[in-house]
Amino acid sequence: SMFNIIFLGDSITAGADLINGYTQLLRQKCLTSNVFINNLGTAAANTHQLLQLVNNSLFNQFFPKQTHLVIIQIGTNDANSLGQSGTLGITLEQYKLNLKSILMNLQDRTNDILLSYPPPVSHLFKAEQDKKVTKITQIIKDVAKEFNIQTVDIRSQLLSAEAIWSDGLHLNDLGNKRMFETILEFLQSNNLCKQ
Repeated sequence: SMFNIIFLGDSITAGADLINGYTQLLRQKCLTSNVFINNLGTAAANTHQLLQLVNNSLFNQFFPKQTHLVIIQIGTNDANSLGQSGTLGITLEQYKLNLKSILMNLQDRTNDILLSYPPPVSHLFKAEQDKKVTKITQIIKDVAKEFNIQTVDIRSQLLSAEAIWSDGLHLNDLGNKRMFETILEFLQSNNLCKQ
């Protein structure tokens, strides 16, 4: 039987479906493992939009009835400054409320949820945004503990790498490779994609 994995997130998740993106790499790696990967990442999404998405009845039609694992990476856009044009930043309090609502919504619909910390943002690009991402990472840690779900620490994996970005925010091939390896390690520790 199929093992269905859904990825939810922002443009970093959406970009993982491009050539050399981490969901593409996972698909290739898990080809013979009956693992089906559905990438529903949405460019520019923050937790407010992701919450609207998971509450949307149309979205639920796309959600496989039997979903085994949902992997969520959200917070980079929430870390934008409040009120700037483009994707609006969100206060840390609101981020926490949104994240909990998203998890409560998904809990009944999947066997397992994995929360990924957002990747670092280049300090040359936006130091303030990364400071807030650091605080968001702590919130993810706390909420995950409360909901008893696992986290994947992409952040420290990527902080040690020099050139993981294509532009200071989005991942390049190396960043995607690191993401792929980290998530694959999690899947294999759960006896998936072992071949």
